[in-house]
Amino acid sequence: MGDRMKKVLIAVYFFPPLGWSGVQRTLKFVKYLQEFGWEPIVVTVGESRFSIKDHSLGKEIPANISVIRIDDIMLKRYTDKMLDELMNFVHASFDIVDDETIKNAYIAHIESFMTQLRTALFFPDDKMAWANAVIDQLEHYVDLSDIDMIFTTGKPWSTHIIGYDIKKRYNKAWVADFRDEWTNNVYAEYDTNDIRYKMEYALEKKIVNYADIIVTTSSVSSDNYRNIFDLPYNKVRTITNGYDEEDFKDIEPVPTDKFTIVHNGAFYSVRTPYNFLKAVNNLIDKGKIDINNINVHFIGTCEDRIKAEIENMSANNYISWTSYLSHLESIKEASKANLLLLITGEKEKVKAMIPGKTFEYLRMGIPILSISPKGSAVADILEETQRGYNVENNDIETMEKIIYDYYCSWLNNVRFDYNKEVISKYERRKLTKDLANIFDELSHKK
Repeated sequence: MGDRMKKVLIAVYFFPPLGWSGVQRTLKFVKYLQEFGWEPIVVTVGESRFSIKDHSLGKEIPANISVIRIDDIMLKRYTDKMLDELMNFVHASFDIVDDETIKNAYIAHIESFMTQLRTALFFPDDKMAWANAVIDQLEHYVDLSDIDMIFTTGKPWSTHIIGYDIKKRYNKAWVADFRDEWTNNVYAEYDTNDIRYKMEYALEKKIVNYADIIVTTSSVSSDNYRNIFDLPYNKVRTITNGYDEEDFKDIEPVPTDKFTIVHNGAFYSVRTPYNFLKAVNNLIDKGKIDINNINVHFIGTCEDRIKAEIENMSANNYISWTSYLSHLESIKEASKANLLLLITGEKEKVKAMIPGKTFEYLRMGIPILSISPKGSAVADILEETQRGYNVENNDIETMEKIIYDYYCSWLNNVRFDYNKEVISKYERRKLTKDLANIFDELSHKK
């Protein structure tokens, strides 16, 4: 390899001090890449309206790493300003109407229209202005001719346009990382006849064909990309998310005075705990679980509509809530559980999803109850590691049995000892080596 360490430009929007689960994957790659002969140069966002911050994560960025920060242009500000100016044009006629209810409804109607307008204009997503700013300004910060490799990660999908531009202008090898699938995403309610879908699909197709290697986070997603876009098998690689052994060095098991079930992460869209709570309620109603002996602890954010539904289920007597925590604090809290809850949903598409927390759950050595379709990537991992059980979302009876069995184990002080070696391939350092091997492979071809 010589004296010069090879350089990889990493384009990533979600990076410390921004928080959230999507930050971990790229942060850990950056943390360990130098051990495998690659110097990361990170270009990420500066000023951003993304509200979740975790400043503790910045400590994991190696001190000698160059991090270039380019502000995100707040496109919503411009459309809001446009709306204010448009309202000024009609204020004379608007003020004549003296029914405030009607006027407020009309304003809401206009704001809804502006939201639709932003969606139509911001292609492929609302971070495109940031991606354009990176493309325009990056050469002022780094000599792109001196870069050996490009690595882009999405979402946002506009990050991949940075990779496309640099590869086209400088003929650099490019690895495009898809933390989630794009137009085949479980949470994307696309109408395949809609022009927006057709545009995004055409852009995704161009990107996956132009990149040298596509990386996904599950073997199911890799197969989906191969099949949907007719890609050569070896062009699509799988590097799962994982756990960082260093995150667990100060964590010790904590005895609990209640049977504690923890879900660490957000509830949103199709990811809800409704059927799980029905199972718990049934066990309480049947007298199998003493309500005074159980605590279900939800850690993270929750959509208002989901939280309201949980409250309507009258389950709050045994539920505790903790809002978003820093990454290490969330691991410490989850490590206090007797049973860890993992929910992906019930749609067929979620089979490809492996929530990032899955691997930290595995490392905690605490039994896992996964609610995911049969044959899902999560179900396969639990079968492989023997760390718990997967059950389908509508199989409340099996959920009851699993929860009750673990409850009885807790009552009888049963300890679960797992072989850590079984999950060692999911350690972040090893996963980073897998990525470095891809970089090495591509650099030898150039």
